[in-house]
Amino acid sequence: MSTSRGPCQNQKQVQLPSRVKLVTWNVDGASSSDSKLAYESLSSALSLIKLWVDGKPAIICLQEVHRDSLPALGNDPWVRSEFSILHQPGQRYDNLVLVSLCLSISHAFVIDFPKSAIGRRALFVDIPLSAGSGKRFLRIANTHLESLNQSLARRAQLALVARYLSLPEVEGLVCGDMNANSPADEEYPPELGLEDVWTVVRPGEEGFTWGHAQWEGETWPLGRFDKVFRARGVRVVEGIELREGRGEGSWVSDHHALVVNLRLG
Repeated sequence: MSTSRGPCQNQKQVQLPSRVKLVTWNVDGASSSDSKLAYESLSSALSLIKLWVDGKPAIICLQEVHRDSLPALGNDPWVRSEFSILHQPGQRYDNLVLVSLCLSISHAFVIDFPKSAIGRRALFVDIPLSAGSGKRFLRIANTHLESLNQSLARRAQLALVARYLSLPEVEGLVCGDMNANSPADEEYPPELGLEDVWTVVRPGEEGFTWGHAQWEGETWPLGRFDKVFRARGVRVVEGIELREGRGEGSWVSDHHALVVNLRLG
């Protein structure tokens, strides 16, 4: 696990903020054809995320971050001054998490999904919610589940993540690109003890996150591929919003983002 801290890393942590933004977005780095395009695409995504966060403490979970775009993070003044960067090197594109420096990180780890044909995995970060040992903590999992017609594989992958969230001392959330493209993908999360935050908070609203950016010659149905699940009993979620993956008239990603309002104190 690679962790980069900003210039405030040695300063004393401030009091735990009462409210935090959780952002999840597939930034579509897998489609970048060269390093320059990957860099420019992530830079554009960061500009939008900065607007959505609006100066609030944040945990930003990105999927499909191309390795050639990582310098965009190091060169971005906002990221350098405000966030820790967590990612696991090795993949051509992968998950990445940014955590505001005002939030302590007690632990971070990655689990690789067994038998994934495309190297999918989940990145976890733990944020203490109270001082001392044996106390409660917020655990965020950032993941990108198996693509295409692989609902059984996705179920097994999400079940593995759920095991790490369903602990008495944990306020557990998993977010990311769930590739939920079949009816079966709607059925298994409750069986795993997970609640779909969108349907709980905004019942009856479509919330489609994929299919809006139709390229020439493509016709795909809209889908709610990207989701945030909470383990049963989790109390920190206050609301959730959808943010369009487009800036200044052009699509930054073929996915929309989700922004969750968390209450920690």
